[in-house]
Amino acid sequence: MVKYINNNKGSSLVFLMIIMTVLILLGVTILTISVTNFKFKMINSKVKKNFYMTEAGLDEAYIIVKNLIIEAIEEGNKSVDDFIMDLDLEEGSIYMKEDGTVDLEALNQAQNELFKDVYKNYILKNIKSRLENSNNYTIESKGIKPQICILNDISYFSDDRLKLDIESTFKRDEIEKKIKVSFVIGVPDYNEPIYITSVANEIPVNAVWRKAISSDRDMLIESGNVEINGDIFIKGIDNNGGIILKGDNVALDIDGNIVTEHNFKINSSNNNIEINGNIFAKNFIISEGTNNTIINQDKGSFYLMDDLELNGKSCKMNIKGNFYGISDSSDAQNSDMSSSIVINTDDIGKGSKLNIAGDVIIHGTSFIKTNGRKYQTGESISIKGNYIAYTHPLQYLGDRGDNEESLNSENVVFEYYDPLVLVDRFIDGKKLLVHDKSDYIKFYHDEYRQSSGLNLGTGIVLNESKNLIHTGALVYNGKIVPSHIKVEDQGIINEKRDEFDLYVNKMGDRSIKTEKVTVSDQINYTKITNEFDYNSKKRELIILNKDRKNFAVIGPNGDKSVLSDDVNEVSVDNDLVKGLIITNGDIYLLGEINFMGSIITTGNIYIYNDGLKKISHSIDAVAKLIYKNDILDIFKNNSNNKITLESDIDINKAEHGNGIQITDLIEVRNWKLIR
Repeated sequence: MVKYINNNKGSSLVFLMIIMTVLILLGVTILTISVTNFKFKMINSKVKKNFYMTEAGLDEAYIIVKNLIIEAIEEGNKSVDDFIMDLDLEEGSIYMKEDGTVDLEALNQAQNELFKDVYKNYILKNIKSRLENSNNYTIESKGIKPQICILNDISYFSDDRLKLDIESTFKRDEIEKKIKVSFVIGVPDYNEPIYITSVANEIPVNAVWRKAISSDRDMLIESGNVEINGDIFIKGIDNNGGIILKGDNVALDIDGNIVTEHNFKINSSNNNIEINGNIFAKNFIISEGTNNTIINQDKGSFYLMDDLELNGKSCKMNIKGNFYGISDSSDAQNSDMSSSIVINTDDIGKGSKLNIAGDVIIHGTSFIKTNGRKYQTGESISIKGNYIAYTHPLQYLGDRGDNEESLNSENVVFEYYDPLVLVDRFIDGKKLLVHDKSDYIKFYHDEYRQSSGLNLGTGIVLNESKNLIHTGALVYNGKIVPSHIKVEDQGIINEKRDEFDLYVNKMGDRSIKTEKVTVSDQINYTKITNEFDYNSKKRELIILNKDRKNFAVIGPNGDKSVLSDDVNEVSVDNDLVKGLIITNGDIYLLGEINFMGSIITTGNIYIYNDGLKKISHSIDAVAKLIYKNDILDIFKNNSNNKITLESDIDINKAEHGNGIQITDLIEVRNWKLIR
């Protein structure tokens, strides 16, 4: 049996103890929470401080990079200053143009390249040590500094940009923070202004040294590849002289005007001739026996006082400009006074061709050579064998209306021109004129047709949309077009004749008033002091000689066996040589030559041997050589025009102040908290 005792003594004490226990537990808990919270706050404060120190390291790194860029710019500026101070502006300097003026574009480019190279090298040389050396940083906490490390390869700039992947680390109280960022460093251009001071010297221009080549006699090309960039004046010795290609396989490229009082004659085969300029000559002749030769004139026009003759086989001539045959008289007794195009080759249209794309003026007709005297035809373009038209009477045709006499056989008389019998005059005794004979060959073709035996010029192409003015008939491309010239056309012809006279008789100088000038008229040889000097360092050749001595310029692969013992020789390599040659004797050009200047002589010019011969002309470069060698007084009949030369050239720089914004040269990218 259980016995319960109902006694409440001591219960209060137990309850009190329970309450005290709960309070103690609660107090301990609150205290623990407070302590823990305090610790968290302390740690968070340290984390933030370490974070700020880490970021502050990057801020200082930015300033270090900025200061390094400033130093690099100063180094670049200093290098350019030294470059300008030591700059050589003598003849031959890469910073001098051919005309003797400073090449500012090249100079500015060189300055910019030098500045950039020094700037980049300075950055690359110093960037790592500057950023990773802790002594360069001022911020610290209790003696501890952020550690800066470059993570990527920084050995070169790419497209004028240098990327730096930088990591900043700060560790204290076992708390480490890392931040990664990228700096991109740019490269500025050098843009400090420069200016040039110099002394201006005016010298009068002379027509003879405005040209690459001037000669009172002939120019004979025996062989080789010849490029002439500039005008040439070759007077020619006589009616058989002028510019003559004698050797086979010649490549001749002339970029400039070609002027001769006599002939441009091709006496050899397998040649290629390129002309970019006007040609002024008495005759342009492709001689009999000349084969496989091509002549292209890409710009400019033909001005001929007499004939264009095509006598060789498989020869092609392409004139993209105009053709002016500007003889003094179409009814001349002398064939040398009557311009025409004469086709004496049998293969016109079968191998040989003639194409003229521009205007055509032919103020004359061809002649038939007979024994004892010449017979003037009615053809401005004549083809071998077509003289047959003047040997046959017109039985049915020939009437030209009331205003002109009939050409029918009943109204004309034939004359014996040994060995031919040719229609010569009207029955009343009046001579047939050119326009009469022009109509005659047209009537003959219309009457006899297939049995006429005429060559109608297949292979000769004219541009019918252009202006065609011709005293006689044009026989071309399967047709015959009778004389077509109006009274007002004479003004155009006179204009072209004046232009011919200007270039052939006055060397292109309008200020010359005398009727005709030659090289000997332009040079006072008595004032020349003989000089024969080749400066290989400056690459300048000066030959001045008043005597009738002959000189040879010999390049690599030059064969001297063609020279006689009395020829004075100078050897050059095939690099560019600037020069001035003024002599009274013959000039020989052998081997490979690259010459810029003027060749002036009263003698002949001979071009021998294979290999490229480049002859170019710069009026400023020639003028500078004349001024430097103090030979202005040897020239006569100077033009009214003057040329200004610079001397005592000095380059000056303005004060530094190129306005470069440093902040534009640093770009911050890809900020990232690592931990």
